[in-house]
Amino acid sequence: MVSNKKKTLLLLSQQLNDLKLNLKPLIEESLKYARNELFVYINPCLKSRLINPEIKQNLIQDRYRLKQIVRQLYQYSFKLNPEISVTCLLHNVHQVTKPIEVESGFSYDQILTDFILENLENELDRFLNHYLPNMEPKKLTFIQLNADKNFENFKNSQNGSSDFDLIKKNRIYMNSVIGGTYDRLHSGHKILLSESVLLTKNKLLIGVSDGELLSRKKLSDLIENFEKRCENLKKFLAIVNPDLNVITERITDPYGPSITEPEYECLIVSQETSSGGIKVNEKRLQNNLNELEIHVVNLINDEASIFVDNIGDEIKISSSNHRRRLLGTLLKQPYIPYEEGKPYVIGLTGGLASGKSHIIKDLEKLGAAVVDSDKLGHRAYERGTDAYQKIVEIFGNDIIDEYGEINRKSLGKKVFNSQIELKKLTDIVWPEIRRLRDIEIKRLFDEGNKIIVVEAAVMLEAKWHKNVNEIWVVFVPEEEAISRAMQRDGSSLEKVKQTISSQMPNKEKIEYANVVFCSLWEREFTIRQVKKAWDLLLERTKSDIHT
Repeated sequence: MVSNKKKTLLLLSQQLNDLKLNLKPLIEESLKYARNELFVYINPCLKSRLINPEIKQNLIQDRYRLKQIVRQLYQYSFKLNPEISVTCLLHNVHQVTKPIEVESGFSYDQILTDFILENLENELDRFLNHYLPNMEPKKLTFIQLNADKNFENFKNSQNGSSDFDLIKKNRIYMNSVIGGTYDRLHSGHKILLSESVLLTKNKLLIGVSDGELLSRKKLSDLIENFEKRCENLKKFLAIVNPDLNVITERITDPYGPSITEPEYECLIVSQETSSGGIKVNEKRLQNNLNELEIHVVNLINDEASIFVDNIGDEIKISSSNHRRRLLGTLLKQPYIPYEEGKPYVIGLTGGLASGKSHIIKDLEKLGAAVVDSDKLGHRAYERGTDAYQKIVEIFGNDIIDEYGEINRKSLGKKVFNSQIELKKLTDIVWPEIRRLRDIEIKRLFDEGNKIIVVEAAVMLEAKWHKNVNEIWVVFVPEEEAISRAMQRDGSSLEKVKQTISSQMPNKEKIEYANVVFCSLWEREFTIRQVKKAWDLLLERTKSDIHT
């Protein structure tokens, strides 16, 4: 599938010493043109080779200077605009990089350069087709950037001891190993992976956390699945350095293959996991394996930005910060696009004690009309309805109370712990609720309400998501839901766990979600999530909330 994201390629041909001095203005200028993705190709030989193609490609010798440039590039671009995905290509480091295969997926829309082309467009086009091919035929725009020499240079703010900086020591290893979660690759990940590339000539083994290792992560239900994270890692590294052999492996304990594989020589860790490197070597010695040399990558701060809401975030750039910022945003396109003259229906759902009722009230205050499916459910059982007759026929007259109404407690005992009996009931009740829902939606739309929120705990189980424009999911971690339900309802731990186990898990619900909310934190933060979602929704529906 062709991506709609706009890709910009920045070509940097200066010598590394000069580039380090001019990097800050070059980043600022580049971000004025970049829209979604910015790829940065550093090659001090580039202009010379365009002028004279016979000149051979030299390797980049000063890997430590290159490391500093890459780090500053990721850190500063994130500070200026975290919405733009930046990727720094590290070609010609350990060997002359072979041409990239078209299948790598690299495709760009415009070219930025730090040098004057001087009628070299054709030569540059041939070079790019050979080394950075474009999958799609496009008429490219070439733009030369001007770096203001009066800009303030980056300060040397490298933290940590150089004793653990193996790039500064000019070390190179055939095979290295790293580990982590790698959820939604961000600038911190990219720095870690880039330094791994600078250290590793042949093979990089990446242990990707899964299973119980994820349970301690913030907003773990929002973490991408294992296959997606591995795919993103391989795709990123295939562009960064196509010569490197990348292997991903699932790890469910803190060590993974780092303590069992004899062929590896170097372990790359972050500052916060550096103590784990020592434990890895202790385990390797116990297994009669060589110790790994340890390279420590310094963390970078998640500095305040006008583009993000970083209340409650960690100081470092992290996936958990990114997951918090996803709350209230559009995670995927609507199931049914907006159409003028039709109601725009949001299906809101969530598990036990997730905070749905608060969010419904927030949406009502913002202007949404609300359909309460639970109330419609009560109407579906009322005497005289088709559903009433069918329920009595199947479950017997003993479920009818003294007033002739269905006693839902008596009925509940008949379907409790029996999926077969429960399905008989839902096959009757759910279609009736949906019929009543559609009537309510039409009534509210005819009254002038454009955006209508349908709240239903069984929205996904009943497959009602197929008939709404978007699904919005409210969740809290299971342990929080248990605590809330026990405190609110006075229920026993066993009963609450039984109720939760009968519901669709958070992670499965989130797979259906266009928008996600989490009410784990202070009430004010939940309100801000809802307001963000509402404002973005009004943009998608292109007009005021009333018809």
